[in-house]
Amino acid sequence: MKTTISTLLFSLLFISNAAFARNDSYMVPLQPVMDQIAKQGGAVRFYFMKQATPEVAQKLTTFTVSRNGALRADQSETCQRLAGLVIDQMRERAVNEGADGVVNIRSTYIKGTEVGTETEFECRMGNARVAIQFSGDLVKFK
Repeated sequence: MKTTISTLLFSLLFISNAAFARNDSYMVPLQPVMDQIAKQGGAVRFYFMKQATPEVAQKLTTFTVSRNGALRADQSETCQRLAGLVIDQMRERAVNEGADGVVNIRSTYIKGTEVGTETEFECRMGNARVAIQFSGDLVKFK
């Protein structure tokens, strides 16, 4: 009997914690990330969503980069820091593949769903973790 009650109480505790799990989506300003990109410089250029780009000579590939990390006190700052790390990974891939830029960058955390604008990106937050996922097209400009 004691085992049954203990098992029941443990199950209720586990279920109640799962019920309070968080998976929220926030739209975060892109400008601080763009400012960080500009400070770093480099030959690779980045264009979000439908931003005007130089004429594209060749599309090399479409790819996705994800990053997650611990949630800190300032949610926007945490999201922007992670977005900067994702952009760094995109830059590295572009350089390795000989691309001039990454265009049509969009938030794609949920497969098949593109979220964001030219001024904001999606950041997913749980109870203790933050996740960012961007997809983009590697291109060569004319």
